[in-house]
Amino acid sequence: MSEGEGQLVDKAAEGVIAKAVKSMVRDAEDVAAKDAATDATGAAGRTAGDATHYEFNMVDNPGPLGEDGFDSHALNFAGGRYNAETLTEDTVFYRAGNADRALGQYFTRTPPEGELQSHIDNAVEWAWKDRDGNITDYGDLTHGYAVKIPKGTTVYSGPTASRGGVLVGGKEQVFIRQPWKLDGVEVLQRWPLP
Repeated sequence: MSEGEGQLVDKAAEGVIAKAVKSMVRDAEDVAAKDAATDATGAAGRTAGDATHYEFNMVDNPGPLGEDGFDSHALNFAGGRYNAETLTEDTVFYRAGNADRALGQYFTRTPPEGELQSHIDNAVEWAWKDRDGNITDYGDLTHGYAVKIPKGTTVYSGPTASRGGVLVGGKEQVFIRQPWKLDGVEVLQRWPLP
């Protein structure tokens, strides 16, 4: 890559990061506004479906995802905060992945915007390593997928935990345990990501 191309890539990355930071600030302002709307008892403005309320967290109530200890999927949620929901109807979720793997365990409720944005918002590593530091897989996000998950499936949702650096996370993610084993899972659409 030439120096000029490198500068263009750096400039593009700065723009994407600035967009992500602005989005996070907007989200924080929304939470602050909801908090300000609560009455003196703290009861108003928060319901189980409210994005600022989580049934489980890794401090007070680890819940079903906190039972695996160090390998807990709850650690992939910011503060270990998440909700559990059993789907009452077939639901379409989205994910970014490589060309060969439509299914994984982490999804979103909105289609991925692009490879770099997915890495940043969903804190997806560029390379996954085991405890010994050996690379076990690569986080190539070349394609977007729309996947139908059948009713009756329990899903877990909450804010994505940061992995540090530009992998800021913060976007809502949905964890579905081993969806490839579920009857009725269907990949509805696949498209290349920009």
